[in-house]
Amino acid sequence: MLTNLRREAQIRRTLRALARQRCVLILTGNVYVIERAISQDEETIANLRTCQMRGWVEPLHEAVPRASLNPDGSLPKPLRIEGHDTIYRLTDSGWTVINRTHEIAVLGLAITLAGALSGLMAGGVM
Repeated sequence: MLTNLRREAQIRRTLRALARQRCVLILTGNVYVIERAISQDEETIANLRTCQMRGWVEPLHEAVPRASLNPDGSLPKPLRIEGHDTIYRLTDSGWTVINRTHEIAVLGLAITLAGALSGLMAGGVM
């Protein structure tokens, strides 16, 4: 049970990390320079695939070249392509998960029903 909760929390952290990414510029050859890019290890890819299955993200561009910056943040010369990645975008459902909109609406409904029931009981209707 605890393992499942940890895994779900990890998936949501990956989703929030994806939402924090920013594209700074696009170099020639369709190379995106992305700030706060998430790591592309096996765990992150599995989390993104889970989010995709749930409808929280969708692929925006596939097979986009990937390269790393120098430790000082400058572009290496020559630019070495290290591989290809998929760029994902959040769907409306993904933003709902991040903002916990559904949970807030359910909590508001529960509070409203509890208030209505207590009002009816205090009024002697029940």
